[in-house]
Amino acid sequence: MSFALIIKNINFLNLLFFGFIIVILFLKAKREEKLWSEKTPSYKEYIKNTKMMIPFLL
Repeated sequence: MSFALIIKNINFLNLLFFGFIIVILFLKAKREEKLWSEKTPSYKEYIKNTKMMIPFLL
């Protein structure tokens, strides 16, 4: 389900589903960062200077 469909058909279930997807993607990104940090020591420096998902926000 895309963000446009959620906006077009706003209801509780769509918002709940969208929130669930956002949480899952965030947890997946954190896990991936941890794995990269263990594999590549220089990755810790990289994440200090780079935003996680949206430039200038997250």
